[in-house]
Amino acid sequence: VDPDVGDDDDAPPDDSDDSDDSGDGPGDPIACTSLTSGSGIASTSAVTASVSPAADSLVCATFVSALASVPNAPTISGNGLTWTQVASVQFHTGNARRITTACAQGDSPSAGAITASWGVQSQTSFLWSIVQCTGVHSTLAVDQTVTQTASAAGTMTTTLGTLTAATSVHLAWTGLSVTTALTAPDADFAELSDVTTATGVSTLETQWATNQLSVTPTFPTASAAGISIEVRAP
Repeated sequence: VDPDVGDDDDAPPDDSDDSDDSGDGPGDPIACTSLTSGSGIASTSAVTASVSPAADSLVCATFVSALASVPNAPTISGNGLTWTQVASVQFHTGNARRITTACAQGDSPSAGAITASWGVQSQTSFLWSIVQCTGVHSTLAVDQTVTQTASAAGTMTTTLGTLTAATSVHLAWTGLSVTTALTAPDADFAELSDVTTATGVSTLETQWATNQLSVTPTFPTASAAGISIEVRAP
């Protein structure tokens, strides 16, 4: 397992003239950061590095798993939070890849690892991306979810419905059946993490932006699946 804590260059592009680059643009209360990302192989569960979510933040855990047959959707636990699966999408030949996102929110989360469990089904490999968004709505942080798939493609567009407000964030994950560091985020988005594994041949790209309906990453030809959510401000 090789966790990779997010860096400071994960603020989305801001079209305003304000010079503030601290992570959220003027009038945009939501800020999203990578808590950790990483990979593992040959196990029935994935255990991330320890993270310390902020109180009342939205925490989303996304896993891409690979198997010769169809991977199960994992059960997510950790940080003393109740996790709700927002989407799980099979992709690649024979549905041999799966991307799953679950999110949680609480007023007093504990520090610790996040665990994804596939029961008795051992995965060939798995990737994870753990994201925290602060400044979100206290009870309705995830306002909508959209998924997309593509085969033998070098790009894929996932489009949300009408946003609740211009302060809403589009948080997007892309799973790929290819091992590459050449995945490029949408030009209007900021990349939070990009993790790959040669075992099971998979990539997981994570990106975010304020007030953007569509996300279009580019990548070497692959099967792909995307999960996008609208994160709502108070």
